[in-house]
Amino acid sequence: MHKQEERSKMIRPMGANLLVKKIDSVDRTTKSGLVISAALTDSDLTQATVILVGDGEQNYLGDTIKVDYISVGDVVYYAERNGTEIEDFETNEKYYLVNAKNVMAKR
Repeated sequence: MHKQEERSKMIRPMGANLLVKKIDSVDRTTKSGLVISAALTDSDLTQATVILVGDGEQNYLGDTIKVDYISVGDVVYYAERNGTEIEDFETNEKYYLVNAKNVMAKR
């Protein structure tokens, strides 16, 4: 099965939500040299790779506002409490749904 076919069968995030897969270890320093607080790293900060990005959410005028600052493959950081675990029953893979507004940083 091709990667494009696999993605079409995956869980699709709606609105401004992201489908992410957690990365086990958290690096305290980004490539640009930004040091992430140890308090966040040890307690609540989650690092994940973006698998899919939703189509965007509508504003009060009905215009779709796309999430254009986060792309598939980006590594993002978000608070653990802001992610909702979801399992793909076909593959038994665990993913998380995170609203783009809850992403604190990316690299």
